[in-house]
Amino acid sequence: FYRHKIYGKDHFHIGEKERLVTELLPAGERLKVLDVGCGPGRLLAHLASLGHDAQGIDIREASCLEAESRGLNVKQGAVEDLPNFRLGDESFDVILFLDVLEHTFNPESVVKLALPLLKDGGTIIVCVPNIASVIGRATLLSGKWPLDEAGLFDCSHLRCFTLENLQTHFGEIAT
Repeated sequence: FYRHKIYGKDHFHIGEKERLVTELLPAGERLKVLDVGCGPGRLLAHLASLGHDAQGIDIREASCLEAESRGLNVKQGAVEDLPNFRLGDESFDVILFLDVLEHTFNPESVVKLALPLLKDGGTIIVCVPNIASVIGRATLLSGKWPLDEAGLFDCSHLRCFTLENLQTHFGEIAT
């Protein structure tokens, strides 16, 4: 039900995270964007509708097939395989890692794999769940660590981030 309501045929709705990412992009420029962990292409479709050249990578075959059925440019594979996709060095203005890095064994090395794909002056935008959020703290203080299917306590998360450790992990890369 949810899947058809959100995606429907030829119709996409974007969420708050996608809206924020769109606002972070330089206005008035046609950008080449790589969405790592693009899923079925909700954000890709939105970026394309704004005139950007948007490409995606996702590990799930079903997501890639759904995105391709909508005419979106996606490749299937793990984020750690970025160098094998032959995307072209220094070809992207923006690379997105939205709720992806917490699912990887070594987030720093994943981001470093993306750097050669970024144009000089390009931007990497990262979004990760904050385990130190009010909900995270309250849940942990109650002695619980749920294994949910999605969200802050998604059972497939391999890493947890706070603002401080995010800066520790990626501060050196960002400069």
